[in-house]
This record gives sequence, C-alpha cells and structure tokens, in this order.
Amino acid sequence: MGEITRKASHILFGLIVAYIAFRYGQNAFYASQIMVIFAVLAYNWAGVHAESSRFKGIFRAINGVLERDDIAMAGEAAVLFSASIMAVYWVFGKESAIAAGIVWAIGDGVCSVVGMALHKKGKSLEGMAAFMAFSFAGLALLYPHKAFGMAVVVVGSAITEYISGNVNDNITVPLAAGLLSSVFL
Repeated sequence: MGEITRKASHILFGLIVAYIAFRYGQNAFYASQIMVIFAVLAYNWAGVHAESSRFKGIFRAINGVLERDDIAMAGEAAVLFSASIMAVYWVFGKESAIAAGIVWAIGDGVCSVVGMALHKKGKSLEGMAAFMAFSFAGLALLYPHKAFGMAVVVVGSAITEYISGNVNDNITVPLAAGLLSSVFL
C-alpha cells in the first residue's frame, strides 16, 4: 500500500507542477519549485534535529508511507525533479516544462505501478510500455494534432528511464522529455 501511495503522490506532484507552469507562468513556477526544495530541506532538518520523540515518530510514519527504504533524504525525488524541471523551463521554455512534467508524472509513476502489479523487480519492458502509453495519453490532451512529436517524446523519455542506471530518473526523464519536446512539439 505504501508504494501505491508514494506513486500516487508522485503523479499528483508532477501534474500540479505542470499545471502551475501552464496556468500561472514563469514567476509562480519558479517560486513554487523553490518553495518545494526549501520545504523538503526544512522537513528533513526538523526530522533530524527534533527533540520530541512524538515528532520523530510522526516523521518516521510519514517517511514510511511516502519514501522507499533506500532513500537517504525524505523528499529526494521532489527536490531532484524540482531542480531538473526548473532547468527545463529555463533552457527549453514553458511548453517543454509542461510536457516534461506530464511525462515524468504519468510515465514514471505508472511504469512502477505496472511493474509492481506484475511482480517485476526493477525496470521492465511492461513498465516501459505503460510509461509510453500513459505519457502519450497525457500529452494528447495538450497536443492532439502532434502524434509524431508526442511519440518521439514518450519513446525517448521511456528509453531514458529504462536505461538511466545509477543516474536518478527524477533528473534524466524531465531533461530528456524537455529536450525532445523542445524539438518535436
């Protein structure tokens, strides 16, 4: 149940970020991402330096639901995604940041859920197929007449996610999606 909750928060976070870029523009977008980074860092600092055993218990409970055991810092994915999506916006522009947010949120989130449902360990071809199908559907809402461009973005991003290896896909997927969307959408 914790993994499903974690992936649901992953999908929701990415879609909210894409919406902020779509609806409110550059200043609100950057401000929201900087607030996320500072909030996560403050949360981690408070969790480490808390005097109260009750607060430490709450901190552990929240992390138990929203984080994997192998993560060194709570909210690591949010910080890395926020930093990379800000770079996408800065280098490639608003439209690419929106597309990258959608691809990361839906594709990366759904591919893990499919892998879990099929009892696959690590990356799987089934997860990669789900990444492409669901990302394509998400992008189709914004780019209904750009099927070829959407296909290039989702296939390239899915391959990036699949082969990312030791590099965190919260960095590689938004950057790949941003780059590809700047060229093909």
